[in-house]
Amino acid sequence: MKWFSRFLGFLTTPHQRIIDEEQRANSKLLAAIILATIPGVLISITAQIATNEISLPSLLAAGAALTSLLALYIFNRIGYHIIAGIAFDLSGIGSILAQAIINRNPFLFLFLFLPLLVSSLFRPFKYLVAELIILLIIIASQPLFNSSFTIDFAYLITASYMLFGGIMIVVHKTHRDRLETIRRQKLEESEMRYALAASAASDGLWDWDFTQNSVYYSPRWKEMLGYKPEEISDSPEEWRGRIHPEDVTLVSHSLGQLFQVQHEPFEIEYRMQHKEGHYIWVLSRGIAVYDQNGGLLRTVGSHSNITTRKQAEDKLQHDALHDALTGLANRNLLTERLQRIIQYSNKERRYSFAVLYLDLDNFKNVNDSLGHEAGDELLLLIANKLKGVVFDLDTVARLGGDEFVILLEGIDSIQRPTGIAERILSIFSEPLKVRGTSVRLTASMGVVVGTPEYTNPEELLRDADIAMYQAKGLGKARFEIFNPIMREQILRRLELERELYLAVQNHEFVLVYQPIISLNTGKLKGFEALIRWEHPKHGQILPSEFIFIAEETGLIHSIGEWVLTTACQKLTEWSNQTRQGRRLSISVNVSGKQLANPDFYKIVEKALKASSLNPSRLKLEITESTILENKKETIINIEKFNEIGVDLHLDDFGTGQSSIGYLHRFSISTLKIDRLFVNQMENEQNINLVRGIIDMAHAMKLNVIAEGIETQEQEKLLKALKCPLGQGYKFAHPLPETEIRQFITRE
Repeated sequence: MKWFSRFLGFLTTPHQRIIDEEQRANSKLLAAIILATIPGVLISITAQIATNEISLPSLLAAGAALTSLLALYIFNRIGYHIIAGIAFDLSGIGSILAQAIINRNPFLFLFLFLPLLVSSLFRPFKYLVAELIILLIIIASQPLFNSSFTIDFAYLITASYMLFGGIMIVVHKTHRDRLETIRRQKLEESEMRYALAASAASDGLWDWDFTQNSVYYSPRWKEMLGYKPEEISDSPEEWRGRIHPEDVTLVSHSLGQLFQVQHEPFEIEYRMQHKEGHYIWVLSRGIAVYDQNGGLLRTVGSHSNITTRKQAEDKLQHDALHDALTGLANRNLLTERLQRIIQYSNKERRYSFAVLYLDLDNFKNVNDSLGHEAGDELLLLIANKLKGVVFDLDTVARLGGDEFVILLEGIDSIQRPTGIAERILSIFSEPLKVRGTSVRLTASMGVVVGTPEYTNPEELLRDADIAMYQAKGLGKARFEIFNPIMREQILRRLELERELYLAVQNHEFVLVYQPIISLNTGKLKGFEALIRWEHPKHGQILPSEFIFIAEETGLIHSIGEWVLTTACQKLTEWSNQTRQGRRLSISVNVSGKQLANPDFYKIVEKALKASSLNPSRLKLEITESTILENKKETIINIEKFNEIGVDLHLDDFGTGQSSIGYLHRFSISTLKIDRLFVNQMENEQNINLVRGIIDMAHAMKLNVIAEGIETQEQEKLLKALKCPLGQGYKFAHPLPETEIRQFITRE
C-alpha cells in the first residue's frame, strides 16, 4: 500500500507557491474533497444510465459538475485555489440550477450545498451562513414548482455529500483552531526568545513607532549611555538630543531617507553623549516597516558600542601617519601635506612655502658609543626642540634614522626658512644631555622654496636632499639653499656611478707612476701608483672625481684589488728588466673601506705571492681619517702587515686630527707632508711648521716624504730642513707604464 499512499500524497500535496500553513492545509483538504466527490458523481451517473432514469439535461448537468470538479482540482494543484473555488461555485451552482429548473424539482437545490461547502474553506464563515439562508428560501419555495419530494438514488447521494461536507467543515474548523493554537504558541516562544536575547545581548535595542512618535529603548540601550531604565523616557528627543553636533546632519539625512523611499536596512556610525559627558561611538543598524501604501510605520534596530574599535582604528591611522619614536609626522603624512600645499600654491600663486631637509652629522657615533636606546632618547629630545622653533601650522616630520624634514607654510620671503635654519643650528651650538652625558652634535640642512615647477612631493624632497648633501660636502654644521646647479651635479654623480660599474667591467682603468726621489742624492727610490679612469667620452678622469663614489658603492674593493695586483706585478717586471729596478719600492693608496675589510690582508698576500714581490718593497698609504675610525678590522689588518713586513705610510699628514700616539700604535714607518704645506713655504711661520713635522718624524725615527715639490727653491729648502725624500712635478709628472723603464735606466 505504500505506492497507493505515495500516489495519494502526490495527488493532494499543495503547490509550492502556497506558503501559508493554513492555506496549504485548506488546499490539501480541497483536493481530498474533489478526489472523493468525483467517483461519487461518476457512480451516480453510471447508475442512472443503467436504469435508463437519466435525462439528457441531467446528463449535461452532471457532466458540467464533473468538469467543474476537474477544473477545480487543476486550479488548486497549480496554486490558484481561490480562483478555483470561485470557478467551482459558478459552474456547480449553474449546472445544478439548470437541472432543478428543467426537472421542476427544487430538491435538487440541495446539491448547491456542496460548492458552498467547498468554497467556505476559503471564505469567512458569515458568507456561508448567508448562502445557506438563501438556499433555505429556495427550498421553501417548493410549492411553486408543483412537485413532490421523492427519495431516489440521486437524493441519497446528495445526502451523503452533505454528511461528508459537514464532516469536512468540522475537520477544517478543528484544524484551523489547532493551527491558531500552534501559531499563538510560536508567537509566545518567539517573544520570549526575543526578550531573552534582548536582555542578554550587548547591543541596545530600539523601536521607533512613527505613528505614536515614541521610541522603545531597551534597558541595555540606556545602560550603554550610563543611564538607569527609569531615567530615559520614550521620547525621540532622548536619542536626537545626545547625538554629537558634528554627526547630527549625517543621522538626520539617513533617517530622512526612510520617509522618501522604501529603504534597505541601514547602518550608521556616529557619536552619542554619555551621561558622564564624554562621547561614545555607536553603530546604529535598523530596518524600516512600511504600510501597504508605502508609508513609514516604524523602524527597529540596535545600537552597538564601537568605541573600542574606533579607538583602535584611530590608533592604527595615527601610527600609519606618525613616527613611532617621536610622534612626529612620518613620510606618508608629510607627502600628503606636501601634495595638498603644492596643489593649493599652484592655484594661489602668491602663496609660498619651503622645505628644510635636516640630517644629523655623525649620529652613528652616538649609537656606537652610548647605545641605541640613548640614541633614541636623543632623537626624541631633538624632535621636541625642532617643534619648538616652528609654528603650529608647520609640519615637522621624521623620515627615519636621523633625518628630519620641516614644512614651512605661508612664508613671505626666504628670510623665514633661513631664519628657522639658523635657529636650528643654534640648538646644536650647546651640548645636548642624554642619560647624564653631554653630547655634541651638528646638523646639515638643505632648504628648497616651493615654486610652480614642483608638481609632486618627491621632487621637493629630492632637491632638499641634494641641498643637504651639498651642505655636508662643504663641511657640515650648515645649511645650503637649493639651486638647479646642485641638481646637475647630482645627476652627473649618478651618471658617473652608472658608468663606474661599466668601467670595472670594461677594464677602463690605468695606472700612472710618480717617482719618489732622494733629496740628498737625487736618486730614484720608488714610485707611487696612481689610478686614472680612461673614460671613453670624457677622457682621463682623476681619482678625486670617482674614488668617493667607488667607496660608497663598494666598487672600491674590486678596483683596489686590481690596483694592488697590477702595481706589484709591474714592479716585479721592472726589477727583472733593469738592475736599478731591483732596489725600488712601490706605494699604493688604500682607502679606509679596504682596510676595514677583514679579508684585505689576504688580498695583499695574494698580490705579493702572485708577483713574487718582497713584502718590504710594498708601501701602503693610508689617511689620518682611516686610523681615527679605529675599527677592529682595520687594527687587525695593520697588525698583519707589520708581521709580514709591509710598511705603512701616513698620507697627507697635518691635514687631519691624528695624534702622535696613533703613529706608534699603528707602526707607521713614513710621514708624507701634504702638498698644501709645501706650497705655502713662503714665510717663516709656514717653514717652521714644516720643520716641526720633519723634526718630530726624526725624533720618532720615522721617514718623511714631501709631496707637491714643484720648484727648485722648494727642493733646496726641504733639503735644508733635512727632508730625505720628495715627489712632485719638479722631478716628474706621473708617468705611464711605457715610460717607466726608460726613466729607471736614465736614473
